[in-house]
Amino acid sequence: MDIRAMTELLQRVSQGDRAAWAQFYETFKREVIAVCVAILHNEHEALDAAEETFLKVFSHCAKLNPNGNARSWLLKIAANVCKDRLRRERSRLAWLRRWKGAQVFRRNPVEAQVQQDFQCEAVQRALNQLDEKYRRALVLRFYAGLDYAQIAQVLSDLEGEPITETTVGTRINRAKAQMRAMLEEML
Repeated sequence: MDIRAMTELLQRVSQGDRAAWAQFYETFKREVIAVCVAILHNEHEALDAAEETFLKVFSHCAKLNPNGNARSWLLKIAANVCKDRLRRERSRLAWLRRWKGAQVFRRNPVEAQVQQDFQCEAVQRALNQLDEKYRRALVLRFYAGLDYAQIAQVLSDLEGEPITETTVGTRINRAKAQMRAMLEEML
């Protein structure tokens, strides 16, 4: 969806068009959840943050600059919601407990085969061992499906400094190499 179509869709949402809201939600929910997972490291917290993000969007969509990029605006709101949640949780120990208990990459553990569960857990353990900057880039690329420019923009907002597409590529390549080495040891 191009920038103009996104902006028009948001304008329809701000006028109370329920069909437009459903379309907007379905179009962007995966990206928003992935950004939230990348920041919060917990699927349940990420789903709550994504819900909060869409509520904020719904209440502020009339304020969107029509010349702006609605996707960037949305992902920045998601990142800010997550950062606010992390600020509220001041205790480092509580953050570590939440991270340790995360079940981010299991889609349906009841129906998953034992081998798939093992591989899923191995991937999660390997991701947990990655440096934060590498993990974020990898999750945004392969789980959210963002391109390098979008990842650079999200990471720039999160880290408070400009991140280039080249830096994103470097981080993703290093993350993949580290993941490959860790998974070879685990599997």
